[in-house]
Amino acid sequence: MVVQSTALIGVGGIGTALLPGLARLQPERLTLWDDDVVSEDNLINQLFWHPEDVGTPKVDAAAAWLSRSGLTIETHASRYTGEVFTDTIVIAGVDSMESRRLIWRGTKRADSRTKLLLDGRLSRETPFFLQLFAIPLDDPFASEAYEQWLEGDGELDTGRRDLDMVPAPQVLSGLISTLVVRWSRGDNLPWQVMWDGVSMSLASFESERS
Repeated sequence: MVVQSTALIGVGGIGTALLPGLARLQPERLTLWDDDVVSEDNLINQLFWHPEDVGTPKVDAAAAWLSRSGLTIETHASRYTGEVFTDTIVIAGVDSMESRRLIWRGTKRADSRTKLLLDGRLSRETPFFLQLFAIPLDDPFASEAYEQWLEGDGELDTGRRDLDMVPAPQVLSGLISTLVVRWSRGDNLPWQVMWDGVSMSLASFESERS
């Protein structure tokens, strides 16, 4: 199984939880985008970092850690602003709808090489607080359903008390890694997965593509 080149937009809570899994999957190339630096607060809520990383751009600190895995890594210590994607898989680890819309437009550019978008988030619109979207760019049903969802204005809800009950980013990163493996093997993917960390229930929704 070959995991094609992958871009990770956002090296925060979701992104740092996902990086060890991506290192194990060994994509042909890993591109990291983030304009933030490691802060002291990150040492508590993002367990990937070390004290010596404070003040270092997150993409550079992550690349240094990943260098031991043998990955080919490309870093952008800047916010993604619509540049062309040269990676086959794009993973959105962002926490605003505006960023998601921008990434989605980037994947749809005529010169984009992206074939799969994975977008994971914490949701407050439904009782299921983990949502994961898996959108093959050649699936019109999944693309249309995702675009309709993007028209909403829901944002990351950091105030939900029950988010502290489970390691939400780790759960989400496991689901993302699983879908990357399935897609790389040629399996069909559910276009949306939702997980309730309180009841521990999982729901997935298949595409209606013909």
